[in-house]
Amino acid sequence: CGGWAARCEACGRLEYPRQDPAVIVRVDDHRGRTLLAHNAAWEPGRVSVIAGFVEAGESPDRAVAREVGEEVAIGIEDPRYVGTQPWPFPRSQMMGYVARTREEAPAPAPDGAEIEWAGFYSRQELADAMGSGRLLVPRGSSIAYAMLRQWYGGELPLPARA
Repeated sequence: CGGWAARCEACGRLEYPRQDPAVIVRVDDHRGRTLLAHNAAWEPGRVSVIAGFVEAGESPDRAVAREVGEEVAIGIEDPRYVGTQPWPFPRSQMMGYVARTREEAPAPAPDGAEIEWAGFYSRQELADAMGSGRLLVPRGSSIAYAMLRQWYGGELPLPARA
């Protein structure tokens, strides 16, 4: 048998590691701003794009719309697949999407449980917030960073040194 597997030494059973599908989406509004959200479990100022697991029987496109609706109560349109990143923990395959808001000027309504706050940022607003250290984006090796870098038009600014 090919692929990744482990054989139980006691019973000989062959076990294949599970991989759960997940989606991550950068949501842009009609003014060219992008949505960033702060998860309640993260350090202060840490933000990212919306992400979540694909439920059984659900398509990734549908999961994108559901996650955005559940986490920030915004409707989206035109979800476009942009790439994939394997994520060893928690054993997921992260499928990246970019989508647009349905409304011209949506107001995010965070769920208050998983997402504490969220907002749309222009490129200049993000640069200012990152430069001052108020916002921290995902690390450079992540698909979330790649999606933000693509929107920004290049490398994101580094926080100012104290």
